[in-house]
This record gives sequence, C-alpha cells and structure tokens, in this order.
Amino acid sequence: MCVTPFPRFFNLEADEVSIDELCARSMRWEATEKLNGSLGLLAHVGGEWRVLTQRSCHSEQAQWAERRLRSCAVAALTEGTSYLCEILFRANLVAVRYADEDEGVYLLGAYDARGVELSRTQVEAAAAASGLRCVPLVGCGALPATNGAAALRAL
Repeated sequence: MCVTPFPRFFNLEADEVSIDELCARSMRWEATEKLNGSLGLLAHVGGEWRVLTQRSCHSEQAQWAERRLRSCAVAALTEGTSYLCEILFRANLVAVRYADEDEGVYLLGAYDARGVELSRTQVEAAAAASGLRCVPLVGCGALPATNGAAALRAL
C-alpha cells in the first residue's frame, strides 16, 4: 500500500522556523476542529478502498473504518488519491467520548497521485459525493501581505 500522508509538522517555532518566516512562505491559513479519534489513511489498493492506521491495516480502528466505508459511496472517490481521515467511534476512547451520532470517518485532507494537496473545496466535494463527513472548518483566510505575523499572533 502506498499513500501520501501529511508532511511532518511542528508546533509553532519548535522547528526553529520563526512565525515571521512562516508567514512569508504562505499567505493563506485554515484551521479545523481538533477531533480526538485515530488518524487514518484511505487509499484504493487491489481493487478496493483500504484504511491504514499507524503502520497497520489490521488495527481495530482501520477495520472499523473499512466496515463503515461499506455503507458509503466510495466509488465517488478518486483512485490514486490518498485521503487522510479522522476515525471516530464510541469504542475507540482516546480522550473524548463521542456520542453514537458523531461516529464516522471524517476527511481531513487529501493528496493526488502526484503528491499535490487537494483544496478544502475538493475535499468537501469528495466527502459530500461519497457520504463521508468532513472535519469542521473553524476558520480560514489570507494573511495580510505586510505584518502577517502580527495578524496571526492576534488570532
């Protein structure tokens, strides 16, 4: 199974990149709700959609997510694209106990076969077409061309 995960990330300034440098690299930001489930990687392998969690496609979380996918229109997803998802189910208590109605596979992001990240709009469209949920967006916007670091600190 070959999937594209999120690039490694660090807490702000933990990687010795200052907030000013970070703002100079990117003019857009997005923030999503932090769900407390298990990170899953969803990919089309051997003619079917499979879920991988922390180096295993046989974990309880991966198996639960694959069972859940059987009730979704996964044919609407794009083969060759790696989908990153949060897996929430009642028996998977990480720190927050979610209600039964919150159970599901929530798309976080995706990368196409070339490794290019899909836009939030594309991820939301994939979720809607497939019957999956999307991690709720808390906010997004553009940093001002000048003084972006001050604007980010003010958030």
